[in-house]
Amino acid sequence: MGKGQGAIVLLIIVGLVALFLIFSPQLFKAGPTAAPIVYKNDIISLENFEISNLKPISGSKLTISFDVRNNGDKTVNIVDIGFEGTTNLPNINIRECEGVTPDNRNKVCKFPRLISLDTRRVVADYTAPEPFSATIQVKTTYPNQGFREASIPIADDRTVRTPQVKFRQSQPSFGPFVVDVIPPTKGWAIADHPFELAFKLRFVGSTAVGTPTEPLDKLKLQKRVFRVDLQGLKVVSCPQLTKISDTIINNDIDMVVNKEYSCNVQATGAIGTFGYKLGIVKIDFIYNYGFVRSQTITIRPAPPSK
Repeated sequence: MGKGQGAIVLLIIVGLVALFLIFSPQLFKAGPTAAPIVYKNDIISLENFEISNLKPISGSKLTISFDVRNNGDKTVNIVDIGFEGTTNLPNINIRECEGVTPDNRNKVCKFPRLISLDTRRVVADYTAPEPFSATIQVKTTYPNQGFREASIPIADDRTVRTPQVKFRQSQPSFGPFVVDVIPPTKGWAIADHPFELAFKLRFVGSTAVGTPTEPLDKLKLQKRVFRVDLQGLKVVSCPQLTKISDTIINNDIDMVVNKEYSCNVQATGAIGTFGYKLGIVKIDFIYNYGFVRSQTITIRPAPPSK
C-alpha cells in the first residue's frame, strides 16, 4: 500500500472514530429511570374516593368507591374500614372488599394484611333514605409501630472535655406519630455525672386524609407500649416513667402528645482511649390510629307518581 493510500485509510479511521464519539451518547444512552419510591406518614389513606351522586333521589341507589392504600414502608396487619357512622346504616351494602369477604352484618371491610404500597378496592351501595341531609362516613383504623435511635457523646472530662462527635438521632420511622429524643443541654454529657434525657411524641400525620378519631391534643399511647432500651447508659431515676434495669417503659401511664417525659441517666462502662464514648438510646412504641372521612349528601324527594 502506498503512502497516499495509507493516509486515506487513516483519515477514514479517524472519521469513523469521530462519528462514533459524536453519536455514541445517543446510541447507548440509558433508558427511562423509574420514579423514586415515596413513603408517607399517613400510612393508610383512602385514594380515589368517589360518591356517584351527591344529590340522589329518595329510594335511589348510589355507589361509594375508593382504594385503601398502604403508603408506609412496612406491612400493616389488620386494617379496618367501617361505615358505622353513616346515616341510615342498614342502607349500606358492601359489594367489594378486594381480596376478602365483606362483613355486611357489621358494615366493615377487614384486611388482615396490607403490604407496603399495596392498594385494595372497596365498593359499596347506598340506598338514599327519606329526603334530608345524610352523612356517609368511612372510619379507618390500623396499628403502627414507631422506632427511633439516638447516640449521645459521653466525655471523660479529662482526656476530652468537649467531644468532637455531636448528638445524633436517626430519621423517625414513618407514621402519624413520631418521637423525638431530647439530649442534654450541651448535646453531650460527662461520664461521672447524671444527666437529663427526655422524650416527646409529636403528631405528624395529615388531617387531609380524614379527621382523627381523637382530638389532636389528646392523642395518646396506651400503657406498656412505649419502650426505651439503653446501651452504655443506666437509669438513675425516672419519676414520670418506669425503670426496669436498663429499660424504660410507660408502665403506669398513658403517654400524650407534645408532653416531655424525662429521666436521669448516667454512662456505664469504660470510656476508652479516645476520651469519649457513645451512649445509645433505642425507642420502640406501638399504637392504633384511626381517622374518619365524611361526605354529606342532599336527598331529594322522589317525583310524584302519575
